Amino acid sequence: MSEKFAHTITCWPARRDLVHKAALFQPKLNETFILRDGQRFPVLPPVPSPPTQSKRNGHRNNNKPDYLDDREFDRRLDEALRNVSTRKIEVMLMELRKKDRDRDRSLHPVTVENIVRKYEVPVTDIMEDIHYRFEDPGIPGQTHYEDMAKYFLRRRKVV
Repeated sequence: MSEKFAHTITCWPARRDLVHKAALFQPKLNETFILRDGQRFPVLPPVPSPPTQSKRNGHRNNNKPDYLDDREFDRRLDEALRNVSTRKIEVMLMELRKKDRDRDRSLHPVTVENIVRKYEVPVTDIMEDIHYRFEDPGIPGQTHYEDMAKYFLRRRKVV
């Protein structure tokens, strides 16, 4: 065993000392926790997580740079909606509204995807782009289904 490793083992306090100290003394923020052998351990605040870049600020996710541009997205959406009736999209929107309990007009992407699949709207290959384009700015990670369905209806009238 190396000297450095042996020294580290001998400096560790016994478990019973730590358990005993923890039971008697609950340190507060920025206090120093002192063990029986004189070692000092400062109690620091938790380390904050680094800020994440938001997709809504115009920054695309660096891990997924393969989002479609607007023209390609519209072309593929038009192609998918060609055989879908307006009534089917309206009924799908009514079901999405039923699922939305808190009436904030946004749902989890998995819920939106399941309902789209239920009504057999053939947009599953571009669902990632749909979730990206219609992400709710107030609730990150949620899809604003009302805007999505209205966009589908507008594109359906164009076709």
